[in-house]
Amino acid sequence: SWTTGLWFALFPINDASYRALSYANVAVGLLGVAYLARRLGMQRFAPVAVLLLLWSFPYTTLAGKFNANSQLLSLWPWTAAFLLASMQEQRWRGALASVALGVLAAACMLSKYVSGVFLAGFLLPTLLTPQGRQWLRTPQPYLALAAFAAALAPHVAWVAHHGWITLSYAADQGDGRVEWRHIARFLVSPVLYWLPGWLAVTGVYAWQGRADRGDADGWFAHWRRAMATSWRSQGWGDTLFWLAMSTWLGMLLFGLSSVVTLSIPWAIPIGFAFSLLWLRNLDAAHPAATARALQGLARGFWPALALVVVLGAVQMRREIANSDSDYYRPNEAAAHAVLAHWQRAHPDVPLRWAGGDWAQNALVAFYGDPAVRTLPGMPDSPEARMYHYPDWARQGGLLLCGRGPVGSDGQSPAPAAACEDAAAAWLARQGQASGPVLIKVHKPLGWRFPHPKSYVYAIFEYLPAQGR
Repeated sequence: SWTTGLWFALFPINDASYRALSYANVAVGLLGVAYLARRLGMQRFAPVAVLLLLWSFPYTTLAGKFNANSQLLSLWPWTAAFLLASMQEQRWRGALASVALGVLAAACMLSKYVSGVFLAGFLLPTLLTPQGRQWLRTPQPYLALAAFAAALAPHVAWVAHHGWITLSYAADQGDGRVEWRHIARFLVSPVLYWLPGWLAVTGVYAWQGRADRGDADGWFAHWRRAMATSWRSQGWGDTLFWLAMSTWLGMLLFGLSSVVTLSIPWAIPIGFAFSLLWLRNLDAAHPAATARALQGLARGFWPALALVVVLGAVQMRREIANSDSDYYRPNEAAAHAVLAHWQRAHPDVPLRWAGGDWAQNALVAFYGDPAVRTLPGMPDSPEARMYHYPDWARQGGLLLCGRGPVGSDGQSPAPAAACEDAAAAWLARQGQASGPVLIKVHKPLGWRFPHPKSYVYAIFEYLPAQGR
């Protein structure tokens, strides 16, 4: 929320700015990977390591939706890099690196509590390496801990003031059962999410390694060996391996313990050091092939970028042709239509909050009026109480439920029963039993949106006593 608040204080509130924020976040993360490579003494691998991450889904398609998971793409590599900087630097440089480590660690926790698993993984390179054990004998880790506590203290005070509600929410994410389906998906996430980059680097090294050895084994046999080699550890004191793998292993352990139900989006930020691990291991196995492999991978940047552009254009054409796609969902037009209706119906009552269909109701504030408070569900729900907005009862508001698109046969969509029933029941408890107002809108027509695909939204209005 701090990041988005600052960003949209500087840039206009629209889709383009939101996408720019998403990929600025990626750029910051990739710079952090390059800095981490420097701290690991692997500067020569940094450009290709960044390139391989750009060929992976978390840094491309998945990163396009900026949220608590994708924000960690920028924070985790910098935090890991400043852990190493705090270990390596002395005097004032070491002190600054330690403070930066503490502040970044707090930012990780403020973004998503699952970062606690990432930070716990720092114990492994600290306790299992001579450099880490020596670091513990200096003031620097304790300076980092103090900076972490100071930066996180306002949040802890806020959570305590609100009955530890965020911790209760986090505890509710597990139901006491081991969800094997989610564990299986998370188990293979390092391969699935980073598949293109992993296939590229192992394939190129296999090709170069076979050429160097000149043996009778086929390229595919070399490729299989490169795939296995790319994930190996170089011993218990392998700092890079623990930075790359400890979070994934820690989350799996939490899932197996039934403390939480693993969510596959939690894997989005875990691979910041994967490409460095692959390159380090493949270089150790095929040192003579490294120079040519790095050159070959670097030459693949422009063809890969051209392929992305072509695939993007093809996908856009598919979305344009498919009039049933969410591509036509008119979020911005719906926001303006909702606000226009409210102003016509209640010109003397300002609209102050929007609840209902979380998080679709956020479109009113994002595209329409930033002064409108977005609330999850009903204003007095446990989730909404996290927002500490006690004035809703004295201010005008609405509950928004999206019914979806009008059918190709012109039939209106069925009511969104769960949302609309809850909204009607809530209004009845407030003494305002009334049916919904329906609005039907579509995106402005043009070459990108040639079909007038309409969507229907149901609005339940809440008026304070003096505005009824």
